[in-house]
Amino acid sequence: MNASEYIQVVVSCSDDKEAEHIGKSLLDKRLIACAKSFPVKSNFIWQGKVQRDNETLLVMETKTSLFDKIQETVSKEHSYDLPVIYAVPITHINSGAGAWINESVD
Repeated sequence: MNASEYIQVVVSCSDDKEAEHIGKSLLDKRLIACAKSFPVKSNFIWQGKVQRDNETLLVMETKTSLFDKIQETVSKEHSYDLPVIYAVPITHINSGAGAWINESVD
């Protein structure tokens, strides 16, 4: 199993509702195998000023080849002017999890 074909996609969302909506949309389109969300406190620079906010971090497992479609969907459905969407390569994965991702996504 080639681990480099798998990624975790991470997106900061405005709240749980938005994270759930985006995750469900991506699951319905079979672009991700799983969506997990975590409450986070974010500190960031936006428009030249330090901002602080509560957000929900959405973490999803998928295949590298689907990133562009995921990015397109998230960009359309996200409330932020500039949603941060990035992928973290999965360098090692057990064969069962890799097979599950393969079966779950198109």
